[in-house]
Amino acid sequence: MKIYQVEAGMINVSIIAKVKDQVFENGKYKTILGDETGEISMLFSEKIPVGTVMKIERAYVYRYRGKLCITPTKKGKISRY
Repeated sequence: MKIYQVEAGMINVSIIAKVKDQVFENGKYKTILGDETGEISMLFSEKIPVGTVMKIERAYVYRYRGKLCITPTKKGKISRY
């Protein structure tokens, strides 16, 4: 799924996106993922090099402070693609 197709409240979303930026905040890495259609943010516990392509499966999308965010569900997976 492309990022422009994703809306807040969707579940079981799977996206493939590239890491654009990563900032350390409150003990976690706030990661900006993006493709040619848009950007979405996600919290990670580890540092990931910028430019790495990630695949997020079975995730939940929500809106936080006006920005789209994504987090995996219990059965969700995050992997390098």
